[in-house]
Amino acid sequence: MTLEASLPDDAATRRKRGLLSHIRFYMSARELVTRELSPQVNGAECSHHSECSSDCCLIDLDRAGAFCAPKARIAMLCLFQTKGAINIICPCQSGLSCISKDPVCSRRCHLI
Repeated sequence: MTLEASLPDDAATRRKRGLLSHIRFYMSARELVTRELSPQVNGAECSHHSECSSDCCLIDLDRAGAFCAPKARIAMLCLFQTKGAINIICPCQSGLSCISKDPVCSRRCHLI
């Protein structure tokens, strides 16, 4: 005979309800943690480049915040590396190098 079978109906029902409530709470908390820890898509708000799937969190001066942005493509302005939490320009996509062919010009992504 199980413990639940030996309990009166109302006690077993309350126990089941309590257990279901705990399971729902656990699942809700787990979803929140997973959502916060998983990399964000481009356009999502961010406070650090590590939060973004692209690894680039750009400052948005118009909205006084920051958002995830794609890495720079070929011939686009770039940063040599990600420094700090938020950038003003993203680093290059994988396979591209951020170099300046002229000391006067800004760095751009090039295929090397």
